[in-house]
Amino acid sequence: ELHVQHCQSLARASGGSESTREANWKWAGDRACKLADTMKAEDLARCAGAFASAEQRDFRVLFLLAEEAIAKAPSFEVAEAVQMLEAYAALNVRNEHLFEALTKRLLTEEQPMAGEVLQRVLLAHRSLKLMELSTYAALEDLQSRHDGRPMTENCP
Repeated sequence: ELHVQHCQSLARASGGSESTREANWKWAGDRACKLADTMKAEDLARCAGAFASAEQRDFRVLFLLAEEAIAKAPSFEVAEAVQMLEAYAALNVRNEHLFEALTKRLLTEEQPMAGEVLQRVLLAHRSLKLMELSTYAALEDLQSRHDGRPMTENCP
């Protein structure tokens, strides 16, 4: 998706006036809102990641990206789901439905989450104080099953 690449390049860009940067992100946000319903899971995650990298806390954009991610949760790969959750955590944007949907998706993996991936998902939940979610309890159960064993990315 070209727009996602544009958002990523905006996030990496330095320089320019504050008003130019603001105008660029306003345009990027407007465009993301128009394209959100056509974005694939990978594009949704990368777009949210770009907004997080640039510390752009545009609730309108983040709401629409989350709504699409919730609807498309079954199509998310592990890395995409983690990227999306971490982006919302980095921006300090609580979206319980997003965290429930993507964490449920992660919990359906044939190989259970472990190691760094599990820690990153737990941290995203904790940073937004989402420990009351049923999916957080499932993550903690998964972690407790791995306690005392070496943590690997995919633990049986």
